[in-house]
Amino acid sequence: MARQIYVWTYLPGLAEPVVAGAFKHTELTSTSGRGEFAYAASYLSRPNAVALCPAVPLGRTQFSTTANRGYFGFLLDAGPDSWGRALIDRLYGAQDQLGYLRLSEGGVRTGALLFSDSPSTVNSTAWLASISELEDIQQAARAVEQGKDLPRDAEQLLRPGLSLGGARPKCSVLADGRIWIAKFPSTKDSPELPEVARQEHAMYLLARRAGIEVPNCQLIEVGGRAVFLTERFDVEVLPTGEFGRLRYASARSALEVPDLPPSPHGSYPGLARRMTKWSEDPAVDIRQLFRRLVFNIATSNTDDHELNHGFVDGPDVSSVDTLRLAPAFDLVPSVITTERMYQGMLVGDEGALSTFENAVSSADLFRLTPKQAWDIVEEVSQVVAEHWQHTLSESGIDLQEVGKLERAFTRHLGVANEPPAPAQVPQERPR
Repeated sequence: MARQIYVWTYLPGLAEPVVAGAFKHTELTSTSGRGEFAYAASYLSRPNAVALCPAVPLGRTQFSTTANRGYFGFLLDAGPDSWGRALIDRLYGAQDQLGYLRLSEGGVRTGALLFSDSPSTVNSTAWLASISELEDIQQAARAVEQGKDLPRDAEQLLRPGLSLGGARPKCSVLADGRIWIAKFPSTKDSPELPEVARQEHAMYLLARRAGIEVPNCQLIEVGGRAVFLTERFDVEVLPTGEFGRLRYASARSALEVPDLPPSPHGSYPGLARRMTKWSEDPAVDIRQLFRRLVFNIATSNTDDHELNHGFVDGPDVSSVDTLRLAPAFDLVPSVITTERMYQGMLVGDEGALSTFENAVSSADLFRLTPKQAWDIVEEVSQVVAEHWQHTLSESGIDLQEVGKLERAFTRHLGVANEPPAPAQVPQERPR
């Protein structure tokens, strides 16, 4: 049986969406399907039309996929993840993938896309919370995690989080004339460790010091608990004061990997290769990606899977068919329990093994010589070594709590200054 929805998008600089095309899904078996997407003639005739994603360049082609049960990655990127799905299930009952796309409220979903059963109307209502509502939303989110019943009016408070990705309780909030994501404490957080909001805030500050682009962020206190606010990088404030939306696609879409466990499916070198077609400025973005890989190893951030990297539109993107590497996000150190750790995506010759040597083994795929790669390792490692303690303190983590995270930031100390002897340095490999 085939079902169809219309795909709408916000065009650059505009506050109202337009219909861009239609997506038809056919269920083939209980575990497979075929999806087809085609741009609308009315959209292609617009002088300001842009490709919804580099995977579907502008044109009259009918695109087809059987990956991910027949759902294009760029469509899944605009839908909810585990937290948003849990909220939708609670409000509307369990859904299939098409239902999740329809029901995740349009105005604040990730990226520029909206979905509708109609080619003439779409719900673009932006369900945005205010700072004053966050305590009530936090309490409602906690009740959801605990499986408790909520009165209907309390459930409505959860709408600003319906369309967001990730597993943590969160919502979109309007503050200081900008749109932020508020990330709440989770019942799954370890009481033995510093608050996750403070850890993530510190990681953003540390990443910025290491030369990594991150969104604006801040910490606020809600109901006696720290809540992390990170500014939406896929939203633009227009001269009218209204909000526009920017195209976004995850690394999962770029790599065309399945939306299924086990992990990792993604690959840092593979993503670097895809950037030659996806990125407006591949030379800059590929080097930035390598720096992020090194930072993630240096800080034991192993939750760096393909959904935690992405591409976004912006004023510096001139091509209608490309994007740029999005700012880094979802940065949290892992508590070390084993000597050998693994990143969320493949790194180099030793698979996903979390070592600098493994990262440098792929230097040529990042357009770097081994020496240039080791220079970046040394630079990032030095920043982490010099600043991790006081950066955690700046984020409100006291000295006793800082010590609980020490291993995450120190397990590689000294390694950056001890690259392999010249004969052992990984050489550039043929592409």
